[in-house]
Amino acid sequence: MSCCAVEATTRAKLSDVRQKIRELKRMEVVLEKLATSCAARESTDECPVLETIQERTRGDPDARVQ
Repeated sequence: MSCCAVEATTRAKLSDVRQKIRELKRMEVVLEKLATSCAARESTDECPVLETIQERTRGDPDARVQ
């Protein structure tokens, strides 16, 4: 593989990693807000945190909260 091909592959992977980091940062913000809202609520049979996480992860069976 030539240096140009290695560089192109590396830059493409770097772009993918940066996109995942942006997605994780957005998830972090959402989870922090949900955790804060939980701290202000009393116990309940329905958990809005789990409902929100499950809604966001539909289609990805490995990401579902059990």
